[in-house]
Amino acid sequence: MERRPQTARGVFHLCEPVIRCAPALSLNPPINYNRTKLCFVPICASMLDRIKQWMTAAKDDAAPSEDAAAEETRLAFAALLVEAGGIDGDYADEEKALICGILASEFELSDSQAIALRETAEAAVNNANDHYGFSKAVKEGLSHAEKVNLVERLWEVVYADGVREAHEDYLIRRLIGLIYVSDQESGAARRRVEGRLGIQKN
Repeated sequence: MERRPQTARGVFHLCEPVIRCAPALSLNPPINYNRTKLCFVPICASMLDRIKQWMTAAKDDAAPSEDAAAEETRLAFAALLVEAGGIDGDYADEEKALICGILASEFELSDSQAIALRETAEAAVNNANDHYGFSKAVKEGLSHAEKVNLVERLWEVVYADGVREAHEDYLIRRLIGLIYVSDQESGAARRRVEGRLGIQKN
C-alpha cells in the first residue's frame, strides 16, 4: 500500500515556498483567479497572524526536514482541492464540507484539524498568483499512485454540485500535466467517481 504523508497532530506548519508561488504561468484560456478569490475566506489581519504563528511554531518545534516537507505536501494537496472547489466561482458549503471530509480521510485528521487545514489552504490560495507552487509540492512529495489518488479526489470536488463544467476540466488538465499524471489515468479516475455517484459517463 502506498504510504501517504505523515499526519502531524496539533499545529499545521506552513512552508513559505508554498505560499510564495512562482510567477504566473501563461494559461490559455486564463483562469480567472480574481473571480475565484471572491469565494474564499477574506484575508484579514487575524488570518495573517494565524499563519505567522503556525510558521513560528514550525521553527520552534525544530521538526525534521521530512516532517516539514510532509506538511508542505499536505497543504498543497488541500490547496488544490480548494482550487477545484472555487474555480467555477461558487465555493459553496457542500464543497467545503466535502474537502474537509477528504482531508480527514486522507490524513487521519479530526474534524477541527481538517477545518483548520482547509482554512489555511484557502488563505494560501488567496495569496498565490497561480497553482504552480502547489502542484510542484505535490509533484515532489507524492508517489505516482498518490498523485492519481489526488486527481480522483479533485474530480470528487468538481462533482460536488453535480455539474462538470469546461473550466473545471481545463483546470484538471493543467494540473495533471504539471504533476505528470496521464490523460488516461485522469479519465479513469473521473469514471470511478462518476460510477460511485451514479453519474452518466461521457
